[in-house]
Amino acid sequence: NKTKMNKQTIYKLALPPFAVLIIHIVAMLVGWYEKFWWFDIPMHLIGGVAITYSAFVVLDYFKKQNILSIKWMPLDILILLGLAALAATTWELMEFTFDLYFNTGLQASLLDTVKDLCIGLIGGGIVAITSTLINKK
Repeated sequence: NKTKMNKQTIYKLALPPFAVLIIHIVAMLVGWYEKFWWFDIPMHLIGGVAITYSAFVVLDYFKKQNILSIKWMPLDILILLGLAALAATTWELMEFTFDLYFNTGLQASLLDTVKDLCIGLIGGGIVAITSTLINKK
């Protein structure tokens, strides 16, 4: 018997990426990215953490509703990493598009873009591995 996602699950799903987005907007408005050269690094890390946690919440919900059944733990991790990679790539493509059409300067270089992708995946990997291991107990 399938049930609708309850409010608590929706909050667990939506709040982490929303909080990161709010921090990002505030940081842009007050100039933290310019003032602190390193600020971009933790933002991509926690962005990867937030998105992957949200993906974990969705996968966990699907499993509890018997919509999805994954018996092999590495597949859980790969799915979560894949979703983290998709989110990070989408974000970088959005930045590229803004740079291309609005000359925003969001992407400093190709090296910076690849670094951002890798750091997002590190954050996603931390959550993918830990949440899967904790959930399997």
